[in-house]
Amino acid sequence: MKEPLILQFDEHEAEPISIGLLSLVKKLPDYEFFYKVNQLNSFQFSRVDDLVLHGQYYSYTFAVYYACSVEHKTGFYIISNRSIASEQIHPITEFFIDEQEVKFLLNNYQEVEFIIKTTDFCPSFSVILFPENSTFAIKELSIHQGEELYNTLFYYE
Repeated sequence: MKEPLILQFDEHEAEPISIGLLSLVKKLPDYEFFYKVNQLNSFQFSRVDDLVLHGQYYSYTFAVYYACSVEHKTGFYIISNRSIASEQIHPITEFFIDEQEVKFLLNNYQEVEFIIKTTDFCPSFSVILFPENSTFAIKELSIHQGEELYNTLFYYE
């Protein structure tokens, strides 16, 4: 009698997520930036449910924009790196805490305004057209399972 074949999946071997880091040349309000982006693309970005993260003392809100490209068969999420709002959820009773009123999803990249994530496994951020001279080149970054942002983006989608 043959032994049954047992498949084991190592949860620690999950694929990394590639994200794009988008920095603006000049600060613009989100509505103005996305108005210009929507004029250049066949797909339209619109604001969807905000991403909310809960810390020990504050609850942080990040703006999320989504567009679906039928011709490229992929969806694009553009998420603000800097929180757009925070709400104190517990009184602060200590002098020194690790939390502040403003939170960055990527604390080491505070100069980045937006994080781009695609629904595709092979992301191509060059599909999105941005207004001329308004953004720096998109930097690609891989994040892995176990990193806070990986789990946040994985469960948001």
